[in-house]
Amino acid sequence: MALARGRRTDRRIDYWPGFVDALSTLLLTFMFLLSVFVLAQFLLSREITGDVEHWANDDFAAFVARVESVADAALGTASRGVFDAAFVNLDQWVRKGTAPPHAPFIELKNAGASDASVVLDEYGHGKGGVRSPYVDVPVATYFTNTNGPGTCAELGHKTAFDASRFTSLYGTPAKYAAKIAQSVDALVRQHWLTASDGKKIKVEAAAYHP
Repeated sequence: MALARGRRTDRRIDYWPGFVDALSTLLLTFMFLLSVFVLAQFLLSREITGDVEHWANDDFAAFVARVESVADAALGTASRGVFDAAFVNLDQWVRKGTAPPHAPFIELKNAGASDASVVLDEYGHGKGGVRSPYVDVPVATYFTNTNGPGTCAELGHKTAFDASRFTSLYGTPAKYAAKIAQSVDALVRQHWLTASDGKKIKVEAAAYHP
């Protein structure tokens, strides 16, 4: 009887070694997959970084030049200056973390109402928003739409000041150019204009005669 009981005891199955083997295999598999994932993330990050650097160093200037040419042909120096500054600020924000400047909202009268309208200054230009020398030291009133059929309502136009109004505002072309220079210098310091576009605007103002 004692021998029989001993034989029954020897027939017990020990699951522990198999459990340890399975757990070890699972752990090794997990570590392998984790290593593959980390390696893939590393290679992907290097690839993305390389693409960004390639874009910033090689393609960005050409892209800005194309936008400049389109903007200059469509809307002239004023629009080109805004585009230039916007792309330079975006480039500095992405590559160096330098946040772009902030402008106040365009001022509205009866904001939220059905008869809301833009608050205008003495020259007929909207107050607030992104400024430029063309609206801060103007020689014309700029309108956002045009009367007429078709898409005229979506096209802006300007009405130049006559010689008498120009003289009453600035006195002489030299004084006008000096005020433009002050406005340009302030906008360049605030990163609303690039230095190169600021120089172009100054040259344009120095040559202006009503």
